[in-house]
Parts: sequence; structure tokens; C-alpha cells
Amino acid sequence: MTKKEPTDETPKNTKPSDETPENAEPSDETAKNPVGFSRNERAVSAAGWTNDFSSKQIGPSATPRRKKTVIRKRHAPPSRDGITLQTIPPEQGMGDLLQRDGLFLLDEVLTRLPLVSFKLKRKVHEHQDAWQRIGVTCRDGVWLVNMRVFRQWYLGQAAVHPRFVERHWDANQLLRQKGCFFLIEVSEKIPFTSGQVRHQARKCADSRTEIGVWKEPSLGFYMVEMTAFARWIREIWLDN
Repeated sequence: MTKKEPTDETPKNTKPSDETPENAEPSDETAKNPVGFSRNERAVSAAGWTNDFSSKQIGPSATPRRKKTVIRKRHAPPSRDGITLQTIPPEQGMGDLLQRDGLFLLDEVLTRLPLVSFKLKRKVHEHQDAWQRIGVTCRDGVWLVNMRVFRQWYLGQAAVHPRFVERHWDANQLLRQKGCFFLIEVSEKIPFTSGQVRHQARKCADSRTEIGVWKEPSLGFYMVEMTAFARWIREIWLDN
């Protein structure tokens, strides 16, 4: 009986072992496709992204820092056409402001005057000579007002020509004056607030004729016609 010599072939009915020797090198297919990785996961891993797929993380392993947004504050120019920029003290009223000369920020001026910002800016854009005609311009994103020109334009478009209350006047001197005044200035000299006078004006059928107080549409302010107003004030004082 002839003895068979061992061969290198593996019997067909022999199952391959599931264990892989420790010193065995991974095949090309294994290197390309790690065990348990899908095609999308391999692409993410190859791109350097996190491979912690169990935690469902998406995105780079190191979160990039957001760039800090730097807001540059626009500074008003110190002068324009030889006119120096000035500030408005908090205690300064509308009448004192209109009597000043100089360069001012439009935002500060509008806190004293009943003007709508976008309407005034639109009017400025409609006129090429707005700086000479209205006294308002925009320079480097900052809106400026030349008060000497602006005062003439603002008061010139009004249906009435108001006067301003002098600081050294007392109530009696004021009531002896002629002409129209701003109620907000008159109320500083009399023992009635601006709100009290406006309330009385709203109760009248014709407040301008009866008590000399009305709201002037062209200016947006309550005005006082001093002759009729002084007569009404004296009647109140006599009754009390």
C-alpha cells in the first residue's frame, strides 16, 4: 500500500479558520476598507474628520474658531469748510440751539427738532447744493449740520416767523412782547407747563384765536401768538 505524501493544497471540505495570526499583514482589500466602515465613513475618515461614528458626530474633530467681527466706529470730522464741530449740552433747548452757529451732528440736532430723519436725508439727496441750501451733508458716513444755513432754511419754510425768548426776560417782560414764540420756550417763563397749555388748546374749538396757542404744521411745534396768549393768561390770574 503506497503512503501518500503531504501536499500544499488544502482539502476542499476543510473550513478556513476565523482567527488571523497576529503577525499576518493586512491585505490590500482590508487596508482599503477597514472592518465595519461604510463607503461614506471611509471618505470622512480619509478627509481627516472624526471617526467616532458611534456618537453621531459630524464635522471636523477640531472646531474652527469664528473670526471676531470688528466694528469700526465712524468719527465725525473736526471741521468742515472752516467750521468747527460743536456739541450740544443736554440742558440746551431748541431755541438756544437754533441761535447758535457752528457744525453739529445731525443725530443730535434731530433730538431737539420734530423732523423725520429719512425725509430730511431724502431731501438732501434731491439737491446737489444741499450744503449751501439746507446746510446738511454727509461726509464719510457722518451727517453734519451747518446751523447758520440750516436755521434759515428751517425757519424760512414755516408759515410763521417765530421769535426766540431771551434768557434775561421774566414772565411780565415776555407777555409784553409781540409776535409768535415757541410754546416750549414760553412755558419756561410762566407758571404753567407746556403739557398743561397744550391740554387747554385741545379743549378749544379755535385755540389760536381763543388763547393764542396752536400747533404749526410747517414746523411741527406748538406756537404762541403772544398778544392773544397774554390776554388769556391775565384773565386766569385775575380769576384766581
